Amino acid sequence: MVSPRFAAFAGELVLTRAAVPLVLDRARTGGRYFVIGPDSFRMETPGGIVFRYRRGEGVQYTQPDGASDDEVALYVNGSVHGAVAWLNGLAVLHASAVVHRGRVFAVSGPSGAGKSTLVAALAQRGFAVFCDDVLVVDRADPACVMAMPGHKQLKLWEDALALTGVMPGRRVMDGMDKFYVGARANAASVVPLQLDRLYLLAKADALGIVPLTGSAGFAGWRAAFYRPEYAAQVMTRGAHFAMVAALAAAVPVSKFARPRDVTAFDVAVDLFARHLRDS
Repeated sequence: MVSPRFAAFAGELVLTRAAVPLVLDRARTGGRYFVIGPDSFRMETPGGIVFRYRRGEGVQYTQPDGASDDEVALYVNGSVHGAVAWLNGLAVLHASAVVHRGRVFAVSGPSGAGKSTLVAALAQRGFAVFCDDVLVVDRADPACVMAMPGHKQLKLWEDALALTGVMPGRRVMDGMDKFYVGARANAASVVPLQLDRLYLLAKADALGIVPLTGSAGFAGWRAAFYRPEYAAQVMTRGAHFAMVAALAAAVPVSKFARPRDVTAFDVAVDLFARHLRDS
């Protein structure tokens, strides 16, 4: 069953090309390229694309000459997607995820940690891709955190393609050695499902999966948030703390430690795949 907030969120993502206003009414402080207010968001990319969102009006964007549709899609599926979700009361994770037996397993880590690479390798081992890079969750029921299916075209750098053996598709953007790759999907990967567990990627000498509890689990969940600078502008510190605490209480978090040696990649993925199947 689709939650009311998920249904409303999907309606807020309607994209329209239009002249974007230069200012954002009632804007709070922002960063170098964005400002965000109680119900609105404005962002300008380094390439000059401008996005504006206001609740109830969808997403508008201005695309200058020379900016490609692929560049627009890259930001819509990332930063804009995350901002709209935060502004609609949803939590957003910097995570890729797979589906197994009707449950979602999310893998989080900073950019370059290998989230998409791991999910691509899991897809080759029979798992369906639920989302890449951005995972939106609904915590309306603290006992059952629901995850919303997202963008499924994984984005891999050239070294990740070599590591996984996945065939590349088109470039993510001109001049970038990062490529879209196809993703294995199934009927379960296109509907909201329960988030079963969160894993944090880490480099270590020894391979292993270690549960994080107490303060470590809380810190792990807080580290998994996507664009925390957005969240800081749309909720109080108290609300932020309560959100993290509710998620940490409902969904277990573990650290997935992997050796730095790339020759151990397949061994690590096989271990993780067995762990998911046994969960």
